[in-house]
Amino acid sequence: MLKVYGQIIKDQERRGFIEKVKNPDISKGIVHYIPHHPVKKDSTTTPIRIVYDCSCRQSSQLPSLNDCLMNTPPILNELTKILIRFRLNLVAIVTDIEKAFLHVGLHEQDRDVTRFLWLDNPVDPQSDLATYRFNSVLFGATCSPFILNAVLLKHLQQTENKTTKILTRDLYVDNILSSICNETKDVTYFKKARQLMFNAGFNLRSWTSNNENVRNLAIKEDVLDTDKEAKILGMRWNVETGELSYAKRVLSSVSSNITKREILKESSKIFDPLGFLSPVSIRANILMQDLWKERYDWDEPLPENLQLQWKDLAKDIGIVTNDNEETLDEESNTDKNDNLHFGIDKIINANRYGSYKNLLRVTTYVQRFIQNCKTNKSMRNTGEIQPDELQQSTILWIRCCQATAYPGEVRALTLKHMQKTKLPRL
Repeated sequence: MLKVYGQIIKDQERRGFIEKVKNPDISKGIVHYIPHHPVKKDSTTTPIRIVYDCSCRQSSQLPSLNDCLMNTPPILNELTKILIRFRLNLVAIVTDIEKAFLHVGLHEQDRDVTRFLWLDNPVDPQSDLATYRFNSVLFGATCSPFILNAVLLKHLQQTENKTTKILTRDLYVDNILSSICNETKDVTYFKKARQLMFNAGFNLRSWTSNNENVRNLAIKEDVLDTDKEAKILGMRWNVETGELSYAKRVLSSVSSNITKREILKESSKIFDPLGFLSPVSIRANILMQDLWKERYDWDEPLPENLQLQWKDLAKDIGIVTNDNEETLDEESNTDKNDNLHFGIDKIINANRYGSYKNLLRVTTYVQRFIQNCKTNKSMRNTGEIQPDELQQSTILWIRCCQATAYPGEVRALTLKHMQKTKLPRL
């Protein structure tokens, strides 16, 4: 770890991103030192990322570097639109900007507030400390995303052509997800995009595409992402099959004393930009809402019923983010189907309703909303609730109650094992 850490520092100094301060005691302006630590990444290009903690304070009375910087949010494209548009056309192309923040220069009068300490000899942990400072914008400063976005947009606006329009539309921080309508334009896009960003001092790397022409070009220029699954804005894209999937999430539920703090920490790991996990992830939000209403302290062990509720939720999150169904046997696969089929109680808490009539009406609207999402706009149902819709909601709750009270019988019927059962057929 120490060797790799030292190599990253040395490489940044060689490329001019940072510089060693020859006389640390001599400075013309404000001096600030930033602590830093490594974060391991599951990446072929960046196995370790150095994180500079610009929010660290020397004491509670003194401000951090981020406290002194203007926090202006960058003008970013909408994440959902980028992901949906990404698979709209025949050819999908993914790339990102190598070390994007570090390629934006920093004024010399501002560099002393970005000082940090590192070993003079990384091989020897007991060696003296050397002082470095940044020559460029560092990842971790609160204003860095805005500065990077402003620089990129300014550069793209200086050239008017189809490639710049695509890059401006498909850019998200330092990632670019594009969709090209035909195979005759993908090679042109690759070459023009590379040259355009090179003119601004940026390098587009980690190219991948479902088109062989783009991959061959990327191989020739040594910028191909060799991973079978490309990481795109928090999701996974299988280049061969074209399938989008979620990164598998295993939420912790093994603790004997689950607390509100742990539930908030684990549920915050769920990243769902397209909203496909909402039927499951919304249960975590409802659970946190209940914990706030009951005024549980952050580190107070929760009652057993709430702990069981969280364990069921954590298990379901693991199921819906794991698309490898071949690892499930027939019985466990049936259990998963049961949970999804009779899961209306996971979305709607019946205990919140004092009227059975109101419960059915809300259930009907939820069912209608789900159906409308699958239907063309002109065919959507927006009128008054019909008796047959209420009947379907009634059947849904009956099946839900049956699945809760008689799970063995439901499983037996699903597997078509004709046994004596208390379940009537609906």
